[in-house]
Amino acid sequence: MRWLSLKTQLTLSIAGLLGVTMLLSSFFVLHRVRQSVAEEMESAMQLAREWVEARLKAPASPEEAKRVLAEFRSLRHVRLVVDEAGIAPNLPPAAPAWFARWVAPEAMREDYALPLARGTLHLALIADPKDEIAEAWQETKVFLSLIGALALGFFGASVALVSWAFRPVEAILEGFLALERGEYSWRLPRFAPLEFARIASGFNHLAETLARVHAENARLTRRLLKIEEDERHLLARELHDELGQRLSAIKLMARSIPKAQGQAKEQAAQTILRSVDQLFQIVRARIQNLRPLMLDDLGLTAAIAHLVADWQSKQPAVQIALDLDETADHFLPKENWIHLYRIVQEALTNAFKHAQPQTVKVALRRQTSQILEPAWFLEVADDGQGANLEQVSGCGLRLLRERAESLGGRLELCSQPGQGLSVRVWLPEKTDDLDPARR
Repeated sequence: MRWLSLKTQLTLSIAGLLGVTMLLSSFFVLHRVRQSVAEEMESAMQLAREWVEARLKAPASPEEAKRVLAEFRSLRHVRLVVDEAGIAPNLPPAAPAWFARWVAPEAMREDYALPLARGTLHLALIADPKDEIAEAWQETKVFLSLIGALALGFFGASVALVSWAFRPVEAILEGFLALERGEYSWRLPRFAPLEFARIASGFNHLAETLARVHAENARLTRRLLKIEEDERHLLARELHDELGQRLSAIKLMARSIPKAQGQAKEQAAQTILRSVDQLFQIVRARIQNLRPLMLDDLGLTAAIAHLVADWQSKQPAVQIALDLDETADHFLPKENWIHLYRIVQEALTNAFKHAQPQTVKVALRRQTSQILEPAWFLEVADDGQGANLEQVSGCGLRLLRERAESLGGRLELCSQPGQGLSVRVWLPEKTDDLDPARR
C-alpha cells in the first residue's frame, strides 16, 4: 500500500474495520438466532409432549383419535401426524435456504402407539420450526439492515471527516511545492486543528526566512558583482596610470640612449633601472592583493605574520600582538588557508580604517577536548572605538561571516561603543564532510 496516499489508506482501513465488524456482528446474530430457535423448539416439543400424553392415556376409538388430531392442529411449531411408515413429511422452506440451514435445529421426533378398539394407531410428534424460522428471519433481516445502515452511515461520516481533516495536508503540500518553485511569498492560513496550525506557523516562518535569505543573497550577489567590477576598474586604471606611464617613460629613455653621450647615457640607464624596480614593486603589490604568493610558498602562519608585519610598518604607533599556532599549516586543509588569510586581512583593514586602535591582537590557536572534536579559534581584536552591532551593516562583515560559514564554522562579533571590536571565528579541523563547492 506504499503507492496509496495516507487518506486512501485510512479510508480503506476504516472500510476494512467496518467490514470485519459487520461479519462478526452477523455471525453473532445468527448464532444467537440459532440458539433461540433451538430453545423455542425444545420448549414447544416439551409442551406438545405433555399435551399428547395427557390426551392419549387410554384406548380410544377412531373418532376420538380424529378429534385429538384436530385439536392438536392449534399448537404452534409442532405437528402430530399419522405416520405408519415412521417417516416425517418434507417441510417447505420458510426463509432463504442458507438462513434456514444455518439456524434450523436438529430434527426432533417422538413416536406414539395409540391403542384403538381395533388395532393400534401409530402417531408421530414432529418439530416444525418453519414458523419460528420465518419469524427469526424477519427479525434478523431488520436487525442486519439496521446494522448495515449504521455501518454505511458511519463509513460515510468517517470518509467526510477524513476528507475534512486532510484538507490542510493538501494545502501544506501545495505550499511546499510553491517553495520548491521559488515562490517564497506563499503563506498558509491558520488551520483549526492545533497540530496543523503549528505546522502552518512553522511553514510560514520557514517561508519568511527563505524569502529573507533569498533577498540577502541577491543583495550580496549584486554587491559582489559591483566589487568585482570595481576591482577590474581599479586594476585597469593602475595598469594604465602606473604601468602604462612608466613603460612609456622607459621607452622614451631607451630611444634616447643611442643618441646620448657619456654621462647622459649612464643617467638614462640608471633611470630605466629605477623605473623597472618600481614596476616590479607595483606588480608584486597587485599580485599580493590578488593572491598572496607567500601563502603557497611558506604557509598560512608565515603569510599572516607577513601581513601583520606589513601593517606594523604602515602603523608604527599601533602595537600589534601576534599569537599563531604554527601547527595550523599541518592540521588545517590547504584550501582553507586563503579564507582564513582574507578574514585576518579584512579584520585588520576594518580595525585600522575605522577603529583608530592603540593595540591590536591577532591569534590563531588549536583547541582540543576529550569530548569534542579538535577545532580552531581565530581572533582579531582591537581596543578602538568599537561599534553598535545592531547598526553594523557593512558588506565586509557579511563577507567574513559567509567565509566562516563556508568552512563549516561560525563567526562572532563582540563590541560595545568605546570598548573595541573582537572578530572571533570557530571552525572545525575536519571539513571532509563539507560540500566541495562551498570550500
